[in-house]
Amino acid sequence: MDLLEIRGRLDQIDTQIEKLFEERMRLCSEVAEYKANILTIHQSIPLNGVATLTLSVEVLSTTGNLSEMVAKIEEKEGVHYLKIVGRE
Repeated sequence: MDLLEIRGRLDQIDTQIEKLFEERMRLCSEVAEYKANILTIHQSIPLNGVATLTLSVEVLSTTGNLSEMVAKIEEKEGVHYLKIVGRE
């Protein structure tokens, strides 16, 4: 692979990262709209344009309807799977 091919591939990866970051920010906005606190964000390196994003969210007494929040996040473009792993 020559230098121009490497630069081209890096540009493709940068574009994927940019799109994923924008999607990440849209999801964070959705959580904020429901007044839940985002505690941690972990995003994997994208492979074939797909990355895993894990949000740890604190649900407060002021948080809106959790089921509605989950439904809105599931509707977002790029969201393939959503799972609640713990709830009190």
